Amino acid sequence: MMKQMEIPGFSTKNQVNVIIGFIDTGIWPESPSFSDTKMPPVPTGWKGQCQSGEAFNASVCTQVCIWRSHRGGAPMARIAVYKTCWSSGCYDVDLLAAFDDAIRDGVHVISLSLGPDAPQGDYFNDAISVGSFHAVSRGILVVASVGK
Repeated sequence: MMKQMEIPGFSTKNQVNVIIGFIDTGIWPESPSFSDTKMPPVPTGWKGQCQSGEAFNASVCTQVCIWRSHRGGAPMARIAVYKTCWSSGCYDVDLLAAFDDAIRDGVHVISLSLGPDAPQGDYFNDAISVGSFHAVSRGILVVASVGK
């Protein structure tokens, strides 16, 4: 039997205080998948806030922009989404700002599904590498997909 990985200070049996930050193209918060029915209060360590944006009204935010995650092995974990890509593309400044915001907000895990086309860039200048390094150096697990 495989043992589940534990985040120090948090139990996979009681994931209500685990916050997963997604750096991505955004979400549709009206989806039933993001219902916060019967969720306990937002963890006290959360420092983030819901912000309005292009085609996104802050009035749809609940529990300070943290929702239940129905798409993984931790159904009581919270998710915070950081929109970094627009119709004009994904820019390094937005990616780095999203990493900074997620770190400052107090997420425990950062997940991103963004990346450049092959060949990969120089790790010392690549925004995803730099942002990931800063997050990991502060004890935040970073999970990223591979490039194309």
